[in-house]
Amino acid sequence: MKQLSFIISACNAKCIGESIDYTIQKIVIDSRVIHNGEAVIFAAINTSRNDGHQFIVDAYSKGVRCFIVSQEVDFNLFPGAIFLLVDDTIAALQALAVAVREQYSIPIIGLTGSNGKTITKEWLNHLLTGSFNIVRSPKSYNSQIGVPLSVWLMNQHHTLGIFEAGISQMGEMNLLEKMIQPTIGVFTNIGEAHNQGFENSKQKINEKLVLFKDSESLIYCQDYEELHDCILLFSQKTTAQRRSPLNRFSWSYKHKDASLQIKFVHKSFGKTNIRAIYENRELEIEIPFTDAASIENAINCWCVLLYRSE
Repeated sequence: MKQLSFIISACNAKCIGESIDYTIQKIVIDSRVIHNGEAVIFAAINTSRNDGHQFIVDAYSKGVRCFIVSQEVDFNLFPGAIFLLVDDTIAALQALAVAVREQYSIPIIGLTGSNGKTITKEWLNHLLTGSFNIVRSPKSYNSQIGVPLSVWLMNQHHTLGIFEAGISQMGEMNLLEKMIQPTIGVFTNIGEAHNQGFENSKQKINEKLVLFKDSESLIYCQDYEELHDCILLFSQKTTAQRRSPLNRFSWSYKHKDASLQIKFVHKSFGKTNIRAIYENRELEIEIPFTDAASIENAINCWCVLLYRSE
């Protein structure tokens, strides 16, 4: 829950309407999902498909009395309502997310990559729930709109955040990094997804790595050779720009210098046993999956747990 006065300040909004400092519990961008508008603020988002301002009437009819808008509205048609007028509603939500994130100093796991972000996030949530009160991205909320809606959920009771970040073109990750500010990074993998927004895979990797420019650690598979090369250069660059170096925690099937060296994978009766060497010790896990993607996601989760235990 956040006070409306906090939202007004964070969004740098002009407030039009009654000067009541509402307590806001939820941000909604789709009027169809509103059942009880009390303690809800509706953000009128403009996209290539829809203009959210067209649904203010619907949101108002469902009890919403607080709105974030970027267009002039006939305020007289909505008695008792408060409108926060901003230049750009998406930018306002992003600024709000930055303000929310800066209120809390809890560890944040940030995930990016071509595939596996959402399932890895959900598995980490399952594995860490016993140790933390976790806030995480709903579903696959990893876009320029999804991330601020995710970060908004943070409150004083949470002790760990797990947020995913997805991009489709250059310049997007810097905005997501400011909102998430991860302390632990997970780069799930690199593949063909969203290639059309970049000149080549190296450019895409480097843009995704922006998410971890201030992270204390980065977990990834060293067997993605181009990814590994980019991370080495990224690590050198960021180390020169900040007080402490980026801790690289890698896993590999073939590289002996990886933090976690996978030595044996055995699939049988719908299960997979994975044996590995970590700090000169032999470790083993069993997962109830046999497909390659699940094995990769499980090892990434394993690495997070091992890193946390250090």
